[in-house]
Amino acid sequence: MTAREAGDGTYSGLCAYLGVDEPVLRRHERAYAESLRRLVEKNGITVSGPTTRDVLDAVSVFQRGIGELRTDGIACADTLWELHLGAADDRDLVPIVRSEVDVRVSPSGSHGHDALWLRADAAHAFRALRDEMVSAGAIVTTAGGVRRPDAPVTSGRSAASMHYAGLAFDLWIADGMRDPHTDPYLVTEQPGEWRVWARTARGRPRTLDAVVHEGAATTSVRVTARVVDFTAAAAGHGFAPIGPRPGFPADYLCAEWWHFQYHRSLHFGVSQFGIEMLRTGRFDMDTLRARDQLWAHRKLIYGRRGGWS
Repeated sequence: MTAREAGDGTYSGLCAYLGVDEPVLRRHERAYAESLRRLVEKNGITVSGPTTRDVLDAVSVFQRGIGELRTDGIACADTLWELHLGAADDRDLVPIVRSEVDVRVSPSGSHGHDALWLRADAAHAFRALRDEMVSAGAIVTTAGGVRRPDAPVTSGRSAASMHYAGLAFDLWIADGMRDPHTDPYLVTEQPGEWRVWARTARGRPRTLDAVVHEGAATTSVRVTARVVDFTAAAAGHGFAPIGPRPGFPADYLCAEWWHFQYHRSLHFGVSQFGIEMLRTGRFDMDTLRARDQLWAHRKLIYGRRGGWS
C-alpha cells in the first residue's frame, strides 16, 4: 500500500485508528489487506480490484449497507465484529485438544499437570516445541492452557487473556525464579519481557544473571549452567513471551515469565478476541454475554495499540 494508493486521509486514519506508525502498517499491509479481503468477500461484497484501496472501498460498501457504522472504509472494531458475524456460517472452527507434557518430581512433590488443552493450531505448534525440547534433554512442565470462561480475573490474570481462546500456555510457575542452581528454568531480563532458559545436560554452558523472586522483591544471581534458549525455541514455533503485569514484584503471580502465546493464526488489525473464542466451538454468543469481562472485551483487535495480547 502507498499513501497515494490508499488515499492520504484513509491511510493516516488507519494508522491513527490502529495506533501504529506508518512503517509498522506497511510491514503488515499485504497480510492485513488479504485477510480483510477474504472477510469482506465472505459477506457477499465484491472487491473490485487487487489493491488495498479496493479492499477499503469494499469495507465502505459493507458499512453503508449495515447502517449505524462509520462509512470511511476503516475496519474499526464495530465494523470488524459485524463482518465476522456475517461470515459466521463460513467460520473455520478449531477445536480444543489435549497435549501431553512433562511432570517434574522433586523431594517437595510433583510439579505441574500431566497434560494441557490448547486450540488445535496452537497444540500442533506446542507439540513440535515439546519434541524439540525433549530431544535437547529438557522438560516442558505446565500450569495449564485454555482457561474456563468463569475463571476469576485477578491482578495476575488479564480479562482478555489468550488463554480464553486456547492460544496460550503457562510453564509450571514454581519451576523458575526460585533456586537458579536447581530450577529447570532460568529466567533473565530483556527489554519489556523475560527470556527463559531450559536446563539440560546437553545444553551449552552459559553464564546468566538469573532473576530470583523472594518475598516481594527480586534479586539477580549469576549462575553458570548448561541450558537451551527456551524462548528462542518457542518463537520458532510461533509462541511469544510477555512481560510482567503491573503488580510484580509485590505479587509473584504477576511475573508472567511462564506465559507463552501463539500468534501465527492471528491476523494483524483483523482478528478479534471474542471471535477467536467462538472459533474454538466451546463458546457461543450466550456464553460471552453471560460473562461481563468477556463481553466487554469481545471486539478487541489483535495488534491495535499493542493489544489484544
